[in-house]
Amino acid sequence: EDKQEWLDEKFNELDFNGNMNNLIELTFAQGIGATVEYRDENNKAYINFVYADNILPLEYDNDTCISCAFISDWDNETKYVHVHRHQDDGTYLIENHFFQVGDNDELIEVQVEGIEKSFESEERLFQLYKPAIANNNIVGSPVGISINANALDELQAVDMAYHGLKTETKNG
Repeated sequence: EDKQEWLDEKFNELDFNGNMNNLIELTFAQGIGATVEYRDENNKAYINFVYADNILPLEYDNDTCISCAFISDWDNETKYVHVHRHQDDGTYLIENHFFQVGDNDELIEVQVEGIEKSFESEERLFQLYKPAIANNNIVGSPVGISINANALDELQAVDMAYHGLKTETKNG
């Protein structure tokens, strides 16, 4: 009961239902989405909801991504890149990198107080989501494909037919 109460409070604190719903909708639109678990400098557990543009699969085994990098905003001036590398012994090495943009648009790595540069985890701390359709655009890719990707011609035909009907009705 204590664990369920903690989980309910955490889901409420993170607005899990709303954020997860948004993630699933964008995953179906973009082809991939992710959740990443982490703890802040006060050892408080969080879930980061990551969208397609900020997911970089690094290594995969068949259709399962086993190493991945994620990009997110740390604050207004700093980008956070965390790399989850699968190791031979089955553990994960998580590397935390923080970058600020310099004067000539070069990236400067900075250290954030209280955040470890790297650590190991016995468990994978990320999950990738994708629609249950084959990516026939890039065969063998661990990245999914938008549910609308194979229907673009049909959607354009419907749009043209509607536009033509509207024009005919207006002119008639």
